[in-house]
Amino acid sequence: LMHLALQVSDQERFAEADSLFLQADKLAPLADDKAAQARLQHYRALHALNQGRLAQALGSLGAADAGYAALVPRESLQTDQSSGVQLASVGGAADSLTIPSQRLMVDPTAQSALIGLIEVRRYQSIVLRMLGKPTDSADAIASAEALARANQMVVPMVSARLSRTDAATADLTGNASAAESGLVSARQDFTQVVPRTRPVAETALLQAGVVARQGD
Repeated sequence: LMHLALQVSDQERFAEADSLFLQADKLAPLADDKAAQARLQHYRALHALNQGRLAQALGSLGAADAGYAALVPRESLQTDQSSGVQLASVGGAADSLTIPSQRLMVDPTAQSALIGLIEVRRYQSIVLRMLGKPTDSADAIASAEALARANQMVVPMVSARLSRTDAATADLTGNASAAESGLVSARQDFTQVVPRTRPVAETALLQAGVVARQGD
């Protein structure tokens, strides 16, 4: 039901989406899927974002972050095993590559929660950027990227989304070269998995905008 609610929200039928989300609120605690309540907060955040309610979206993303993180093995939340740094909230990230935990590899719920957590932190970056907080936005996308790398989840679609979000934040801070490089990577990854689709076209337009602002 929450999936339908978000689809309706994406179509800007917000009142109808509100009604569907209210129904989902009652069903999520009863679901067999342990990640259902975190996912509901995640989708509610996107619904708020669709309406331009940035503070509300950020609050729901925070709740989703905590809910997803509770379902992910502790070691999978660490991006620097030597120092024991754990990313339980948006913050700095390390670059070291770690081996996914055994539980993560055999637990579908943990895998789903980790994917959700990475995506939630990517959206935290987007919302923080829209709120005019480029430093916090950069920290959030770095956290998402570190989680993906540490758990060997940097597949093309995930990489494309992360690279495009990172590039947008770099562009906001005036780092045009990093923005262009990130968009090139994102465009290549999108082309690999969803050629000739809207994400490829949108990324190409973003890349053209960065180049134009450089005066090239």
